[in-house]
Amino acid sequence: MDILLLIVGFLIVLTGILGSVLPVLSGPLASWVGLLLLYLTKAIPIDWTVLGITLGIAILVSIIDYVLPILGTKKFGGSNYGVNGAMVGLIFGIFFGPLGIIAGPFLGAFFGELIKDHKDSKKA
Repeated sequence: MDILLLIVGFLIVLTGILGSVLPVLSGPLASWVGLLLLYLTKAIPIDWTVLGITLGIAILVSIIDYVLPILGTKKFGGSNYGVNGAMVGLIFGIFFGPLGIIAGPFLGAFFGELIKDHKDSKKA
């Protein structure tokens, strides 16, 4: 049973690490679940304090990950079209490597604002 928990926990931690880059996966929470599974084995000693602290950090990072882009877009005058466009641009940008991950949200927000304002590129 320990071997199965080790393998599954390790795979979930790897999925969490991928989730730090890919927006479709919840990286911090997946990594924490992997740590929890590793804790349940006898091979890796982790105490409850470490699990509690890492859970708090994972929840905080997850909240910041979803709230901060919305607050930034609203602060700089963006609309819901811009927020949705940025999310779509990020998903499509994944397929174009690191440059796509950086440029995708900007282009998505720009085109989302263009859709909202009917081709007014200065306002977008």
